Amino acid sequence: MKFGRYILGGRVSLGRPIFLGVAIALVVFGYLIGPRLLFEAVFPRNVTRPIAATFLKILLGLYLAGFVIAMTGSLFLGRRILRARRGRGRSTREARLLAACVSFLFGALLLEGLSAVWLARAHRIDLPEPRFPPRSVAGGPSANDLYVVVLGGSTALGSPFDSFHSGRPYESWLSIGQIVGWKLQEVFPDRRVVVDIRAVGGFNLKNALMSLPSLTRRPDAILLYSGHNEFQGFYKLSRTAVYYADEVSFRSRATRRLLRISSLSALIVEALRRHELGENPERSTVRNLVDSPACTPEERGQILDNYRARLGGFVDYCEKAGSLPIVFAPAGNDGGFDPDRSVLLPETPRPAREAFARSFREARSLEDSDPERCMAAYRSLLEKQPIFAEAHYRLARLLERRGDIEGANRHYVEARDHDGLSLCCPSDFRAAVLDLAKRDGCIVIDAEEVLRPLSPRGILNEWVFTDAHHPHLTGYVALSRDLLKRLRARRAFGWPDRVPAPHVTTAEVAAHFGMGQARWTELCQREKLWYKGIAQLRFDPSDRLARVDAYGRAAEAISKGKPPEEAGIPGLGVPKSAEAPAR
Repeated sequence: MKFGRYILGGRVSLGRPIFLGVAIALVVFGYLIGPRLLFEAVFPRNVTRPIAATFLKILLGLYLAGFVIAMTGSLFLGRRILRARRGRGRSTREARLLAACVSFLFGALLLEGLSAVWLARAHRIDLPEPRFPPRSVAGGPSANDLYVVVLGGSTALGSPFDSFHSGRPYESWLSIGQIVGWKLQEVFPDRRVVVDIRAVGGFNLKNALMSLPSLTRRPDAILLYSGHNEFQGFYKLSRTAVYYADEVSFRSRATRRLLRISSLSALIVEALRRHELGENPERSTVRNLVDSPACTPEERGQILDNYRARLGGFVDYCEKAGSLPIVFAPAGNDGGFDPDRSVLLPETPRPAREAFARSFREARSLEDSDPERCMAAYRSLLEKQPIFAEAHYRLARLLERRGDIEGANRHYVEARDHDGLSLCCPSDFRAAVLDLAKRDGCIVIDAEEVLRPLSPRGILNEWVFTDAHHPHLTGYVALSRDLLKRLRARRAFGWPDRVPAPHVTTAEVAAHFGMGQARWTELCQREKLWYKGIAQLRFDPSDRLARVDAYGRAAEAISKGKPPEEAGIPGLGVPKSAEAPAR
């Protein structure tokens, strides 16, 4: 480092400080891109998560402060040292400080470059070219096998018809892929049907598609059910975005600019979000009736754009691989699951937000005593604030009670689409899936269209779903039955002309996959814990806490011998009307 020795007066070298800066930069970068802390393999994640989050916040603060200090110090010290050299004076102390500042800036520059490259790679949407070795004929997979891969989140996995034990992967009892694979084996008795379930609970579309490059065999079909986790797959459940115009401070604007300028800061924030994902909201957290969303409209738009692009990339991958793409447009519990967060238009000032909340509570107090007047009040509020999800949901319930099913469905969908923390797939995301039907060779199944007839009143509610978006057994069977019909209609996999689509019933599936007393009990216990975990996401958790109690009573009743159909949970078990519900 001759230049460094010249600048620093010959007594201090830049070599060692820069080497140290590079080493620290590489360690920091390795930590940020690593999937988890080293000690997470030993200690429970509920212990390591807050430690990681605190460390990342400190790291971001130290980096920003250090950058400002190093930049200012380099300019100040460099000027003083150069002046001292002209006067033939030397200061080893100042030279060492300047060396430290330069090494920090060198390491920061390296980190910024590495972070920019990594973020570009991590956010890349294009999937690699599919390359598969020839299928072996002797031993292992046979060239005659019918190989089906299942991707997606918990619905693709078959939740809540699965078990989860800490430290072990999910064990699926039954799912769409397993039901269809079982019936395909009857259609093709001379071929072995292999169903490879790679779905993982909580996976968003990006996570789901990450397993495609690891496939070692060409799938005959790839089934994708993804869309419910696109928001909570990026942000923790308790996240609150700076949303209203009068809350956007100078600090918020500066932070947004910083994340656009500094790749390292953006990478640290992403790592922080990754460590915080999956955490339950704090019990002390109190949500407000008029709330803020989990992400800004700009962030939501970016998530939608990425979702749409990845769907297209998935179909492109299947076409190149010679695999049949099967995509489900997800459906959710519109009528039986209240919205998590209701927000107003972003330009609404605080006094207007408070006045709106008072007006809403006055309207809600009329629901039982004067429902007609209440509905008129809700409509008046929605004319002023058309995106307030809670008003749409309450109005829909009153319309359903009055028998206006079409109007109720319309407002239930509005409530779902405007939820500030949606646990269900919104309509614009579903539309992105349905658009794939325009492409040749792609099977697209609208889950709403298939599941709606299962509800006695044609409303997607607790008769169809166990929770926010996981279907009852009858729902999984209906989706599987529809897929089998579509496969037969297109003569997929060389389907014999004279072989009809297998007719599969709920009772048959329950018997084949061993849905006995113990599993129905475990299912109810899991749903009890699920509702308990998300109750605090709402300003009013009473309905969800009531479902906690209902599933708890159902689990106890089933464990004592009562049939699940009589345990008090709508749609549970194998209802007699499962195949042709009365309307």
